[in-house]
Amino acid sequence: MSKQLILLVEDDEVMRRAIEGALSNNGHMIRAASNCDEGLRIALCARPALLVLDIELPDGSGWSLLEAMHSAHPDSATRTIVISSTSISRARVRSGGVTKFVPKPFDMAYLIETVREVLALPS
Repeated sequence: MSKQLILLVEDDEVMRRAIEGALSNNGHMIRAASNCDEGLRIALCARPALLVLDIELPDGSGWSLLEAMHSAHPDSATRTIVISSTSISRARVRSGGVTKFVPKPFDMAYLIETVREVLALPS
């Protein structure tokens, strides 16, 4: 089975590099972006299996990135893990098509396990 692509969209460079390194070290193929625009361009071209998405980004909301992805590819099987320091209601998570919400700060081992679980879910 080939590796599934994970797109990480996180504006904090230290956090982005830490997540990218941890996921890469656990055998995942990663593409990273620091804002909505860059993340959307990668998502539309690469069609990742998983999106790990910060909601508060410098050029807009991660929610708008998700909406644009769903509009462009309504049949997409891309799963989404939202990471945020802001509290998000379960209703918002469900209505946004998010598979899991991971509040910041988080333990990296927890995020790695969550990624593994989400990628293992049936399509």
